[in-house]
Amino acid sequence: MKKILLVEDDPDILESLKITLTLKGYQVSTLTDGQGVCEKVRTSRPDLVVMDVMMPAVDGYQACQALKSDERTKMVPVILLSARTQKTEVEMGFSAGADRYLSKPFMNDDLLDTIQSLLSKKK
Repeated sequence: MKKILLVEDDPDILESLKITLTLKGYQVSTLTDGQGVCEKVRTSRPDLVVMDVMMPAVDGYQACQALKSDERTKMVPVILLSARTQKTEVEMGFSAGADRYLSKPFMNDDLLDTIQSLLSKKK
């Protein structure tokens, strides 16, 4: 069973995504902000991280950059989710090391296809 770390500060979105991913057979752990992402990835060793961009304290860009700059966590694929769709925002996501950037709102099938694509590349 593949493990996914879901990082989202909106409780409704967090719960909805957790249910969707669990029903598709993923083992899901969650965080509500970007502060503990690196530690959580090092300890729980997820196969992939799905992370919101706009969060309190440490945003998704900062957390992604920290993950990708750490030798122990840099190989974990990261999908950033954001309502920010301007070209500069998307470029910031990829500059931070994101493997994919999905704009909110998105279809669950798009997220699931993106997850499957990244996990199949990781093998």
